[in-house]
Amino acid sequence: MKNLLMLIMVLCLIFTVLLSCDKTTDPNIDETTNHIHEYGMWEVINKPTCTQEGVQEHSCACGKKEQEKIKAPGHTPDKEANCTSSQNCTVCGEMITAANGHVPGAAATCTSAQNCTVCGVELVAAKGHTEVISEAVVPTCTETGLTEGKYCSVCNEILVVQQTVVPNGHTEVVDSAIAATCTMSGRTEGKHCSACNEILVAQQTIAAIGHIEGEWVVDPNATCPHNGYKYIQCTNCGEILKEELPKHESDWVVILEQSCISEGYRYTQCTLCFEILRQERKSALGHSEIVDAAVFPTCTDTGLTEGKHCSVCNEVLISQQTVAAKGHAEVVDAAVAATCTTTGLTEGKHCSVCNEVLITQQTVAAKGHAEVVDAAV
Repeated sequence: MKNLLMLIMVLCLIFTVLLSCDKTTDPNIDETTNHIHEYGMWEVINKPTCTQEGVQEHSCACGKKEQEKIKAPGHTPDKEANCTSSQNCTVCGEMITAANGHVPGAAATCTSAQNCTVCGVELVAAKGHTEVISEAVVPTCTETGLTEGKYCSVCNEILVVQQTVVPNGHTEVVDSAIAATCTMSGRTEGKHCSACNEILVAQQTIAAIGHIEGEWVVDPNATCPHNGYKYIQCTNCGEILKEELPKHESDWVVILEQSCISEGYRYTQCTLCFEILRQERKSALGHSEIVDAAVFPTCTDTGLTEGKHCSVCNEVLISQQTVAAKGHAEVVDAAVAATCTTTGLTEGKHCSVCNEVLITQQTVAAKGHAEVVDAAV
């Protein structure tokens, strides 16, 4: 029974397929009227562009129309893109590939431009030199000079070469000789340069000749109260030389020495007649006071009050008085009791001002343990 049902189902399926195959699938045949469409030429409705599809249409006399897409043909490229020009479509003009742009070569210098390494076009013009003037050096009498020059401060290229200028040479001037006299030295002839003042021929010193003396003439003779003179004339230059003849005056005779508290007195006298010729009195100098600083007393040493004395004669002007010693300020150093194991100290004393030990603390020996026997248990 099962097999029979299966057979019936298969037969039904085959029958259905045969019925469907019997129907027409030709799009040119109208299923309802069995009219066969006859289409005319294709007419372009929307013309395709390089990148967008177009649409074409044809129709049958019965009014039936069919449309079909027209494939976009794609761009038609012109010449390849370069540094400055893009690659465009020859049909629509749309850019296909952008311009590559220039590839700069070496940077521009003073004399060379920067060019594109691909197309060779100039990108940056040569900068030109930055001129700096090399100042001229004026020649001296002995050293060469230089003309003005120029160089570039960027690349250091010499633009105008400095030329060497020969030295001027010295301009000689004669330094006249000066004849020596009895009292003035002279000089030999010399030479120097008027431009640089260099000495070309040094002048040598000629010593003074010195007077050629005749005989001394005394007029008048010196007397007790007056000086005398003597004369002599140089036979070379005629100059008259004069010397004073001192009167008969003694050296200073000191009667009283000038001091801090006493005036001084001295005089001179004629050694012939003993007349006093000059005398001088000088007032007392007065003391030059020096302060003698006070000395503060300590616990054991006496001090001194401030005093004064004269630095010239050492006289004591204000005597320093003795100030008694202050004595110690005693502080008790407490005794330390000895224990079984540590030593102790006796009571002592020291000064709280100068820290001098007045009574030394003595060491007390440790007491030692007082043993107690703990009975056995």
